[in-house]
Amino acid sequence: MSTFNIPKKVCENLDSLSRRFWWNPKKSEGKFLAWRSWDKLCYPKSQGGLKFKKAKDINNALLDKLAWMISSKRDNLDMNILRSKYRVSEDWLQSKPPKRASPIWKAIELAKKIIVKGACYTIGTWTSINVWTNPWVPWIEGFIPTPKEEVYSQHPILVSHLIDPNLHCWKHNLVKELFNPPSAQAILSIPIPSRPLPDKFIWTPDPKGNFSVKSTYHTSRSHLPSLPHGGIC
Repeated sequence: MSTFNIPKKVCENLDSLSRRFWWNPKKSEGKFLAWRSWDKLCYPKSQGGLKFKKAKDINNALLDKLAWMISSKRDNLDMNILRSKYRVSEDWLQSKPPKRASPIWKAIELAKKIIVKGACYTIGTWTSINVWTNPWVPWIEGFIPTPKEEVYSQHPILVSHLIDPNLHCWKHNLVKELFNPPSAQAILSIPIPSRPLPDKFIWTPDPKGNFSVKSTYHTSRSHLPSLPHGGIC
């Protein structure tokens, strides 16, 4: 479940076993009366549910973890092989999936749509971060700034080029010239460290920036509306 995109039908069968165990644990066969829909039982307790988890949602969250390990450059043999085989570039999260790939890689590519919602580079040297393709501005949607003129985005620029190395501050005039006002304001609000620090990929939904399957599970379900007042009664 953590490496393959499990078919929807299989996940539904797993959910069916969970529903039967909840509503009628003494019988393995036959009909049973469900007093509440499975969808509503899977809502958080704060929204009137019982916090059950659908098998497909768990499968997707575990695949999100693989996508995070790829994009955050996790240094282990499996991730290095995948990055090498599929030529993962710095702008992988924003790139289109390859036409031919293994089932595992296709599943990881599908998981990118969740990772891009919360993955962002934090304070560092920014010597390898492209301002137009890498997520690095934490206070704007998508974490990638908008150019003042579209033609600017056609020329690769590293974030480090926007910083005065002697004064340890942003080049205000250059930032305002390249980016639209909201993006420029967000960039100039980012503090510059007094000493070089390594670039770090963080997961913004978590206060400490740490990625977890639990966090990405809630991120993927954050668009769901709340249940009417009254819980599961």
